[in-house]
Amino acid sequence: MSSSSVMFKTQAHVFQIDPQTKKSWLPLSKTAIPVSIVKQEDGTHRIRAAPADGDEVMSSTLSQGMLFTKTAPKFGQWTDTKAGTLYGLGFGAETDTLNFADAFSEALAKLDDSSTSTTPASPPKVAPKPATAAKPRQEPAKEKESAKPNKPSSASTGDAIGSPVDSQEVATLRYENERLRAALATSSANAKKWEEELQNLRNTNTRLKTALQESGKNVLQWKKQLAAWKDETTRLKKLLKEKEESSSTPDASSTASQPDQEVVTKLEEEVAAAKAELAEVRQQLEASQNAEKSAVDQQQEAEATVVQLKEQIKTLTAAAEYQSKYERLAEDMDAWKTSYANKLADLDDLHVALGALLQRE
Repeated sequence: MSSSSVMFKTQAHVFQIDPQTKKSWLPLSKTAIPVSIVKQEDGTHRIRAAPADGDEVMSSTLSQGMLFTKTAPKFGQWTDTKAGTLYGLGFGAETDTLNFADAFSEALAKLDDSSTSTTPASPPKVAPKPATAAKPRQEPAKEKESAKPNKPSSASTGDAIGSPVDSQEVATLRYENERLRAALATSSANAKKWEEELQNLRNTNTRLKTALQESGKNVLQWKKQLAAWKDETTRLKKLLKEKEESSSTPDASSTASQPDQEVVTKLEEEVAAAKAELAEVRQQLEASQNAEKSAVDQQQEAEATVVQLKEQIKTLTAAAEYQSKYERLAEDMDAWKTSYANKLADLDDLHVALGALLQRE
């Protein structure tokens, strides 16, 4: 028969508050590990975290007054009053956080039921002796001392302000506030850099569009010129062919063959020049088409980058709003703590006044 039974089991990242700063979390596990709520043989409950093939990294015994607080959709924490520290769990989904919170509350409820059932009956009250009853005010100092446990001293005031629940919330708010401040500072710098990059991309996009339009115009012009040169080449070839046929006639006179030969040579030179120009135009047209394709690709890439930068700026804006919300919560908590401390101080003064009044009587 096992000495303990598992009431609940899940997977989570385990954290512990930094004992020095009380503002940042220290990871106790590199990855998500099994976390269990275990009922011991003696009736106590504890939260245990240990990897499947490793040693235990966290063990927290539940006690009355503990509270599991869900500080984020996938994060929750509680204060271990016996160990004097703050533990946190990071879950993979919000449903896991809610399930653990329910199991935590259920374990505390069973703990309360167990403590209630084992509480011994109160002893019968003994009537005071006549001598004691005859002198109800002979020891005002003792009466005053008996009243003092209800009176919050400076130390108890600090304990009340720094109660487990309040300390947990304040530590969480401070941690989130510092983390968001750093994130906001980094995000502001990145946002400025991204805005400059976005403006540069817009300028580049405008320049590429202009170059693309000019390239399109040049392509049309070169196509027209190419068609004209093709026509001219065809005409020259046709003329050359006619001259060659004319010069190859057997009845042609020797006096007429010399000018015809010169014309043929000239035509051949013109055809060769036209072919060279045609090849050059084709190369220019091919280069222009490649440049046009490259400009289109760069424009599409620039537009995609602009969309991505807009999304990043939207995310940074949401982070800034989240930071402002946490700063307001921290300010409200500070104001509440100040008001609470003032009320405790007033109550302290009231107890002092009551003690002085009892002494005069």
